[in-house]
Amino acid sequence: MVLHPVVQRKAQEETLHVVGTDRLPDFGDRLNLPYAQAILLETIRWVPVVPIVARMSLHAIIIPHVWAMTQDQGRCPESKVFSTHRCSRNLKTSLYSPLGVCPGRHLANQSLWAVIVSTLATLQIGKATDDSGAEMENSPKFKSGPTMHSRIEMRKG
Repeated sequence: MVLHPVVQRKAQEETLHVVGTDRLPDFGDRLNLPYAQAILLETIRWVPVVPIVARMSLHAIIIPHVWAMTQDQGRCPESKVFSTHRCSRNLKTSLYSPLGVCPGRHLANQSLWAVIVSTLATLQIGKATDDSGAEMENSPKFKSGPTMHSRIEMRKG
């Protein structure tokens, strides 16, 4: 959300409109928060947590390169750009592999959704500031291994 303050603001407005200020969003609100769902789906596509997944079948081990599939310009134009509009067209997308369905997809999907909407409902995420109060620029660097993770480098703007 530091990198996309307009996305954060729009999602917070949607959450405030649907939920109000007296409670946190719950799973009963999920269908009424499509923008939060689009953020979830785009986050999963933009930087998949597990870039390479091993699948075993009777006679082979298949290793699809999830990162390459989600960044394919033919299937996903402007793949390096975080765009909730890409996912808002198809909100039924879930945690599927081209080789089958992930058995933990419901738990993962619900957990991520709960974290996203609770964070949006309670926090205002912004850029860090230096000792003088000036905002610092963020530039995430993603590292790949068994899982994807980021290291954010901050520098004075």
